[in-house]
Amino acid sequence: MFGSSRQRCSQDRSVLAVRAGFTLVELLVVIAIIALLIAIILPAMAAARQHARRVACQSNLRQLMTGVLLYATENKGFLPFPNLAALETAPGINGLLWDGPGWLYRAPADVSSPDGVRGGAIWPYARSVSVYHCPDDTPPWKPDCKHALSSYMMNGAACAFGKLIPAYKLSRMKGNWICLIEADQADDQFEPTWDDGCVDPDDGNSDRHKGGSNVACFDGHVEWIRQTEFDVESERKPGRLWCNPGSITGE
Repeated sequence: MFGSSRQRCSQDRSVLAVRAGFTLVELLVVIAIIALLIAIILPAMAAARQHARRVACQSNLRQLMTGVLLYATENKGFLPFPNLAALETAPGINGLLWDGPGWLYRAPADVSSPDGVRGGAIWPYARSVSVYHCPDDTPPWKPDCKHALSSYMMNGAACAFGKLIPAYKLSRMKGNWICLIEADQADDQFEPTWDDGCVDPDDGNSDRHKGGSNVACFDGHVEWIRQTEFDVESERKPGRLWCNPGSITGE
């Protein structure tokens, strides 16, 4: 009787041991499920990181635009000079020349490092070198140009595309007009995007954020704009980009 009980217990333990293991098919199924989960999760994580960088870029632009607005508040309503090279290196249109600080730097700028922004007009409000670059715009940057200073450029409409100095009063600009642009980072483009701190609308914008980029408007708000939408807007005269208030066409 006891021998029979011991035999049954031994058999039960053997069955449990067999059931506690996995067959090759079961292992393959588990591995396939894990691989499928990884395939689903990794793109989601990558998208989340990309979105986080886009939000960080928007935060940078918002801080810079706040600096522009605070500068205007403390300077009789005038916007900072957009750092248009033609007006800061030699007398430009109608002999105009600006020898003070521009929004991004004071000419001649030190472009060997991002610290060159410390001489800019909005530096007292920004107070951080890091906010001048999008998190996705990392070094090395092109040498001997302003890309090392910033990912962002000011719309030349602020100084009537070189027709006045230092710039318009903020009150002349509509709130949804675009002031700061995340500039085109194309490797084959040196001029005119990175020769100074200012761009024309037809210089283009970046597409680093899922086919688009961030822009800051004169009322202080920041938005994402698809590159194709930017291209369409860059042809509209007048429009949100060609927004020189002293010109019928915005140019």
